[in-house]
Amino acid sequence: MAKKDEKLKIIKESIIKKHMEVIIIVVSLVIGTAFFVVFYLDYKGDMDTRFNESMVADPNNDTQVEKAKEEVRMDGPYTYRVYVGKGMFEISWIDYLIFSIFSYFAPYGLYKSRVIKKKRAKEEKFPDFMRDLAEFWKGGLSMTKAVDTLSKGEYGALDEEVERMAQQLSWGVAFNEVMEDFAKRVKTGLIERSIALIEEANKAGGEISDILLTVSNDAREIKILDKEKEGVMKSYISIIVSAFLIYAIIIAAMVIIFVPAISTSTKEIDLSSTSFGGVSIKELEPAFVALIFFYSVVVQALGGGLNAGIMGKGTISDGLKWGALFLILGWLIFEGLAITGDVRMGVI
Repeated sequence: MAKKDEKLKIIKESIIKKHMEVIIIVVSLVIGTAFFVVFYLDYKGDMDTRFNESMVADPNNDTQVEKAKEEVRMDGPYTYRVYVGKGMFEISWIDYLIFSIFSYFAPYGLYKSRVIKKKRAKEEKFPDFMRDLAEFWKGGLSMTKAVDTLSKGEYGALDEEVERMAQQLSWGVAFNEVMEDFAKRVKTGLIERSIALIEEANKAGGEISDILLTVSNDAREIKILDKEKEGVMKSYISIIVSAFLIYAIIIAAMVIIFVPAISTSTKEIDLSSTSFGGVSIKELEPAFVALIFFYSVVVQALGGGLNAGIMGKGTISDGLKWGALFLILGWLIFEGLAITGDVRMGVI
């Protein structure tokens, strides 16, 4: 009965793990789409009333224009304001858009990165397990007894897999089948290649202990090279992160300082009669420029994040995780400097 219960438990865990990725994708799509719907509804409600220059006596008077905009503007149904002291924290459609993109990127990216991290942790201990297994085999222990003894050892992330191998061997499953099942569960290139090498060498009639030691040394060398590669790539990732933060801060500074200054200077010029080469110059709208700059930060965040993830770990999922992190950092910079309110006005 105990063996039957253990088998059912293993089958149940395998089914959950097999479908977990699909569940995460579906959940992220549902949450992201829900935020996108809220964004759209709030945006449409926010845009129900639009400012028109005919509403003010003097369109060049900033005070009159801003007052008229506030009078005619309608908040969307999901716009909320929280007053903290003398400041105000606002959640509106521009924030929901960011939450939507974040929801599409973050859950799968974080989940898949966590899975890959666990797999690599198992790869780290795999050479030690192969070496110890070879030593036990040389010592005269049967494979079943050797694996059962090793299952009581300390192999970190590999402990669960060694225990499962010991259980399968105790049920009478052949060693080759146990190793094949182990490779299918872990699904890493290093372990799959190593198990395939063991099987082929075993079929050729080689000494199993020597084969295990060869596989152990080979896997250890590969992991050393991987660590060296990751060490080199960390410097490139730090450059990408620094470049994004500098870009976001510069854009924020331009929105706060330079754009209003340029807008003020253009209003002092008679733009109706100003042209160069037949091209007329229109008055600069600070809110619209803030919106364009904000979108540029979003694009930079997603592109830089994907680049950092692919260069660092070589996986799209890690790129999604970094992209979500960059996106939130950029949003926090704009939100913390109270620029998102100006961005929201940019669609008028």
